[in-house]
Amino acid sequence: MDSAPSGVARFLTIADAAQLFSVGVDEIHDLIDSAELPALRLGQAWRIDRAELDAFVERRYEEQRRIALLHGSDIAGIADFAS
Repeated sequence: MDSAPSGVARFLTIADAAQLFSVGVDEIHDLIDSAELPALRLGQAWRIDRAELDAFVERRYEEQRRIALLHGSDIAGIADFAS
């Protein structure tokens, strides 16, 4: 029942996730600690389900889309900017 594409592991290490996002492992740790990015702790190691990582990305895209719409609405409502 592995939903990952062939050749891609279902579970990633923190280092794997950091490399995918081109960020440091500390940033991934921060996301896990804040519960923004769900992860499993197996002994001393953390593992991130690829599906959870994909869902995290989708949530971030949606958050950014909503912020852009909000800011767009604010600017459109100001008379000086509306023409």
